[in-house]
Amino acid sequence: MRIYGQSALRAKAELEKSFYNTVLIKGDPHIGKQTLAMSVAHFHGFLHPVHISRLTPASAKYIASDASKATSQGYVINVSEATEQSQNILLKTLEDVQPGVMFLLTSSTPVLDTVSSRMQAIFLLSRLSSDDVMQVLRDRGVPKDVLADAARLSDGTLKKPLDNLTDQRNTIIRALKAIHDHDPVALSRQSAVWDDNTTELLKVWCTESITQQWKIFTPEDALFSGTQVPLSILLAVSKNIRPKLIVRSSLMGLI
Repeated sequence: MRIYGQSALRAKAELEKSFYNTVLIKGDPHIGKQTLAMSVAHFHGFLHPVHISRLTPASAKYIASDASKATSQGYVINVSEATEQSQNILLKTLEDVQPGVMFLLTSSTPVLDTVSSRMQAIFLLSRLSSDDVMQVLRDRGVPKDVLADAARLSDGTLKKPLDNLTDQRNTIIRALKAIHDHDPVALSRQSAVWDDNTTELLKVWCTESITQQWKIFTPEDALFSGTQVPLSILLAVSKNIRPKLIVRSSLMGLI
């Protein structure tokens, strides 16, 4: 059994590099262990892994039945707060795992020693450093002016910055749709949640729309044909530095 203490990013790299039949991923509840496990299962070709969000005696028996017939399958199982009975049922399945089967267990609470002893690898996840958060967001195309704030608010996980990114992206799409539909009322609603980071992300939309190289946004987000509108937006937002004026003045002038 190999035990690793590292961030989710480094754990992901190790889990993609090596195929383990049995893995336990441990860490506090705020670390996305299930997301990591699903990503690793997909990487190793298990496009439809069996996902157990809460281990119970019934789900443990189902796993035992399914795994007894499987020659190539992935199982992502949350064993947090699982009872001793549930874990003991699962333990019997873990005692005889086929070579092409992968069990990815995740937990935020103690796991039976007998279950842990069946693991080929155990990952004790630590929170991400600010540099790790910034690197992930940078790879996703987040503008550099947004990175420092995102890392500062991340609390060592990616959930908060990615949720914020999604919210800001949705705000921009709503604003663009309002411009497209010549709807000043719908556009004015966006000023309540608009901030400097939203403006920076709007500039990203303009660049991606002009170059047709999509990273944060998608071709479906283009909304306008040609480059005239994104160029006009770039010119308009450069005239106002206050977030509320970006919406109420710069963008409103495009309707």
